[in-house]
Amino acid sequence: MTNYVFMLEEQSMEIFLEKLLPRFFPEMKFKCIAHSGKNDLQKSIPKKLKAWQDKESKFIIIRDNDNATPGSIENLLGSICKNNKNHNNNETIIHLAYQELESWFLGDLKALEECYGKLSVNNTQKKFRTPDKLGSPSKEIKKIIPSYQKLDGAGRIGNVLSKDNNLSDSYNLLISRLDKLVARQ
Repeated sequence: MTNYVFMLEEQSMEIFLEKLLPRFFPEMKFKCIAHSGKNDLQKSIPKKLKAWQDKESKFIIIRDNDNATPGSIENLLGSICKNNKNHNNNETIIHLAYQELESWFLGDLKALEECYGKLSVNNTQKKFRTPDKLGSPSKEIKKIIPSYQKLDGAGRIGNVLSKDNNLSDSYNLLISRLDKLVARQ
């Protein structure tokens, strides 16, 4: 059986995925490894790829885009993976959250309401129809939910976020990729 190793930029993504993945993919065997930011993640990639030499492991690297030029982060992380000569597993997926993890949360306002109560916004408002285009989704969440805390929010929302009704293209792409990976097991 395939083991999925998620290498993540930060702890909030780890908390989120540890709640979400068992709900959507109960048969998936996975491990989440949170890092202390982008630089820590980038430095860690060669070490982790070298450490896992078994052919049963597939790697999924997830980090925020943070308004970077489209493609530049994927190219950077892809070259780090390719330059690791000890990595014999060619199926490393690099996935970006546009712009941040919180855009995925704003893509499902019903899930946010389930966690925090009635919101003063809805997804018919122009800026919430395309949450991946928001400059700072975490600031938008704090505006509409002043009590929102990143780690607590990631756990709460990971328990309720919908698999199918999300307006974030980045989130939907990740779920689609994982569906295909799990189907091939």
